[in-house]
Amino acid sequence: MFLNLNEVAIEGRVKLERQLRKMWSGLKVWTTELLHIDDIPHHYREHCIVRGYRKPKSSATDCVLSVFQLTNETLNFWTHFLPFWYFIWRLVAVSYDFDFWVDPYTWPLLVFMLSCCAYPITSSMAHCFNCMSDRAQHISYFMDYGALSLYSLGSGIAYHAYVFPDSFIGSWFDDVFLRVATFLAVGCTLLSCMSRFEDRPRIRKALRLLSFSLPYFFNSVPLCYRVFLCHGEGCSHNEAVIIYYWMLFFSFLTPFLYATHIPEVLAPGKFDLIGHSHQLFHVTGIIATNFQISGVLTDLQMRREFLDVVRPQPMEFWDNIGLMSLVLMKNLLIILFFTLSLYVEKPTWLKVRGHGIKGKVD
Repeated sequence: MFLNLNEVAIEGRVKLERQLRKMWSGLKVWTTELLHIDDIPHHYREHCIVRGYRKPKSSATDCVLSVFQLTNETLNFWTHFLPFWYFIWRLVAVSYDFDFWVDPYTWPLLVFMLSCCAYPITSSMAHCFNCMSDRAQHISYFMDYGALSLYSLGSGIAYHAYVFPDSFIGSWFDDVFLRVATFLAVGCTLLSCMSRFEDRPRIRKALRLLSFSLPYFFNSVPLCYRVFLCHGEGCSHNEAVIIYYWMLFFSFLTPFLYATHIPEVLAPGKFDLIGHSHQLFHVTGIIATNFQISGVLTDLQMRREFLDVVRPQPMEFWDNIGLMSLVLMKNLLIILFFTLSLYVEKPTWLKVRGHGIKGKVD
């Protein structure tokens, strides 16, 4: 009897091992081989990230499956893909409270929240498919930059509609704000796309940081004035101000992490898969956007009565939905131009030293 039980146990263990080997073999069919920094071309390398790279020129299927495997891009994908669905949920929830179809006062909110949804999904797709080919790498990030540009404009439109300090309303700054925000949004896309053709890492980083920072700083002028400098009557100090404090904290933490590459620069190879700066600034950026949405919603509701008096005319279509549509078309034309430039002989101003069109991804 004991002999039979022992044989059954041995046979069961053998079957289990066989099943586990079969499962592992099946997993190896879709897991991608991870490479060391020395095994990949220069333009696929990330600063101070040593391992965990996906194979260049992977198929689309390999790219999709790789997000379920721990690579140095996995959390870059999920830290924007999951928040995209959360922001969609917030947009749907808000749509039950406000009638976007018939109330022009809510149109800036709609444009803003759509832009909040656009940049995480575009970014996550870029991080998913950037290893398909050299051209795919560039094009995916062109789209990413275009979405960030729209987000900057969406923020400006929302600030102009709901966040402006009382003393700014009707001023010359009020008159030029949206025009300058539009110019900077288009310039952001143009400059950031051009940066991918720059072969010098520090110049490329500076161009990209400048292209994203300028729109943000300009759009934040009325908000920062209201939060930090405005005192007494006419400052609209309400519950939104505390929310904006938190938003600004995480907003300034985001470019700091992007520019410094902390913590991986302090310990190269230790944060390759989890905890490197790109993942961290994705998280801080999303937290800042979430606070931003909450602050804008608070101002929209608490200041409506006041804003209806000082701005009695209805919100104009071309100050929000029309303006965003116009910049979207301009961004698509810019992206199309740079995409076509990848397929033709580059003019002198687009040529770079050393690596042709290949620029290191930051």
